[in-house]
Amino acid sequence: MSSPPGHSQHGAAFRVRLTVQRLAHRLRDMQTLPFVVVTNPRMSHVYELYYKAFETLRRVPEIKTVEDNDRYCAVISKTLQEHLTVIPRLAMGVIECQDMMRPEQLDTFMNTLLKAVR
Repeated sequence: MSSPPGHSQHGAAFRVRLTVQRLAHRLRDMQTLPFVVVTNPRMSHVYELYYKAFETLRRVPEIKTVEDNDRYCAVISKTLQEHLTVIPRLAMGVIECQDMMRPEQLDTFMNTLLKAVR
């Protein structure tokens, strides 16, 4: 069974918008942390990776063709490679900042950042 013409491109465009929106939310979540937490080198590195991904993906041109979709997939693949260190760096950053925030605040932050449900 084949998809209607343009169906996969429409789905890809939706995924781009959704990913950009979720990255914006995660950046905002990080910006609400106490300044001393965000200046932790590991936390700052994670923020910079998210920001770079946000800036890169928000500039992805509208996906209209299979070739556009292929270029988008290459961008996603590169971004995912760059983000391989996010979880270990985030974990170390949270450990290093555990005296700067209440444990339940850190738990909520980590759960929100990693689940990305909104």
